[in-house]
Amino acid sequence: GKMIKRTYKYVVDHQGFLYLKDDPRRTVATAYRDKKFLDELYRGLRRRKNGLWIQHCAGESNVVALDVQLDRDDLIVVFNSLDKNKDGQYVLTFAGTMNETFSPNYLRFCPKSYMFFHRLTERNEQRYGPYGLLSSHIVHNISPYLSSTNSSIDDAISLIWEEEKHILLPLT
Repeated sequence: GKMIKRTYKYVVDHQGFLYLKDDPRRTVATAYRDKKFLDELYRGLRRRKNGLWIQHCAGESNVVALDVQLDRDDLIVVFNSLDKNKDGQYVLTFAGTMNETFSPNYLRFCPKSYMFFHRLTERNEQRYGPYGLLSSHIVHNISPYLSSTNSSIDDAISLIWEEEKHILLPLT
């Protein structure tokens, strides 16, 4: 007989937590936290012509969407932590253990949504689009180092990082 294909729909929230889309109780406790599962899901994700992010695996389809109010659908990465690795480099983590080296020059700011993004480098950009969203947790942690040149949101936001000032470019 014909194999029944199952489709699972997931959403990623502004903290980088993954949930089943129809789960009414979205709390940290109901989020998927198995790092291996998260990495496998993201490794297989592809953006389809219809704009959806889909992973096919053993007769199943997993559809993942960002549950964040953005005017674009080409982003799927939410960074959930910013930590120093054993080499003393700062690294942004997404999915389970996937990562991107943090560079203050790669930070972008969206004045409309008041969200912060980090450019993805080549190996991740080809698969996941140009930017990853910084979770509100990360933004909270770096907020002491952020300042705006003016009270107006449209004006430049700067980051003092390791005693160097970086002007954040707007998200494009």
